[in-house]
Formats: sequence, C-alpha cells, structure tokens
Amino acid sequence: VRILCTDDWVGHPLRKDYEFPLEYHGIRGK
Repeated sequence: VRILCTDDWVGHPLRKDYEFPLEYHGIRGK
C-alpha cells in the first residue's frame, strides 16, 4: 500500500510516533 502525501506534508503517517495535525490547509482533522 502506498500513501500519497503532498510535497509540503511533514512526517510520515505510518510511523508509530507520528501525530496527526489538528489542521491542514484550513481543513480540521480529528
């Protein structure tokens, strides 16, 4: 499985120590 992220994305979402951002380009997360 390959996850596509934009060029300005910081970090890697499959890492266990990754913290999801609360907001990205004005879109609120969980």
